[in-house]
Amino acid sequence: MNFRHIAVMIFMVVLAGCSKVRSADVDAPKTLIVTSPDFTGQIPTNYATSPPKIVWSEPPAGTKELALIVDDPDAPTSEPYVHYVLTRIAPKGLAPDPVIGKNESGKMIWESLEPPAGETHRYYFRLYALDMSLGDAPKSKAEVLASIKGHVLAWGELIGTYAKK
Repeated sequence: MNFRHIAVMIFMVVLAGCSKVRSADVDAPKTLIVTSPDFTGQIPTNYATSPPKIVWSEPPAGTKELALIVDDPDAPTSEPYVHYVLTRIAPKGLAPDPVIGKNESGKMIWESLEPPAGETHRYYFRLYALDMSLGDAPKSKAEVLASIKGHVLAWGELIGTYAKK
C-alpha cells in the first residue's frame, strides 16, 4: 500500500466520523421498507407544515410497536435537527393512538421544514420495529434511542428532500 492509498483511507475514516448521518444509532438489520404515498424524493410544499403519510413493509415477528424519528442532518446544528418523534405506533391492526414525542423545540408537534432560502435539506424518516413498548409518555429522540437499545428487531428509512420555493 502506498502513501496515496493510506491518505485516501485516512480521509474516508475522518469523513465518516464527521458525518451527522448515522446508520440508525441501533444495532439491528435494516429490513423494513419505508415509503410514502405523499412523496418520492422531493417532499411537496404542503408537507412542510404537516407530516406526510408513511407506510412500511411487514415488521418482523415479535414486534410490539414501532417508533418514528424524523430529522434533518443538513441543519446548521451539531446534531441532526429533530422535526418529529412518534411512538406507540401499532405494527398492524387497531390500537391506541400513537404518542407524539418532543421535537427539537421540545414541543409535541410536527415542526415545519424550514431550510434557509436556496438550500435543499435531506429529511430522514427512520422507523424502528421494537420488541417492547415505550409507554404513553412523550419522549425526545435521545430518550427514544436510549430506551430502544437492545430492543430493535429491524429498522428502515425513507429520505426526502425539501427546499423553499
